[in-house]
Amino acid sequence: RHFARAYGWAVKGLEPAGASWVRTMAVGPEVRQVMKFIMPAYLQELVLHRAGDGKGVDLHWLTIMAATIRHIAHAELIEYLYSILRTLGYPMSGEKTEPEVEDIVLTFVMVYAFGTDLEASTQQDVWTSRRYLDSHHRGWLELRSHVLGLLAAAQPKPSDFQSILSFVEDFTTKYGDWQDRDCKLAAERFAALPEARTRGRVPL
Repeated sequence: RHFARAYGWAVKGLEPAGASWVRTMAVGPEVRQVMKFIMPAYLQELVLHRAGDGKGVDLHWLTIMAATIRHIAHAELIEYLYSILRTLGYPMSGEKTEPEVEDIVLTFVMVYAFGTDLEASTQQDVWTSRRYLDSHHRGWLELRSHVLGLLAAAQPKPSDFQSILSFVEDFTTKYGDWQDRDCKLAAERFAALPEARTRGRVPL
């Protein structure tokens, strides 16, 4: 609930059945990588093992678990940004111009919102995908306009890796609320209809 409320995240693996794989799969010292989709369940099992009293997770261990998941998410954002800079051909260090920052940020937003696979993409692939979204996807145009507005209002302007990372991380923490705005607006409109006030139902 914390991640859903604070960031609009649905963390896979923390639902009641999320750790069922642990009964059939062991993660030993020789394992160097764990898929991100099973990491929350693995972490939960690890915390329960460390707690060791058989009573579940107290507030102390729950805080450690939440902080660790937040740290993993932060590390993933850094990797996203590195991948975007590599794909677009920009150097990792140094100041970027405003058009370059816009290019980087919009590519990040596309990857974050639509799940573009950068490992199998070239610079031309990324630009082609964005041009297609610009001309065919109304939701992308609204999101693009929203992000460009945030960029225009940002003070100081993001210009290097760290400041761009801070900008996109702030965007991700608020993305759930922005995405939820249409649902809230529709709910308010339905609730305001006379039928909703008298019968609790509205005709479609």
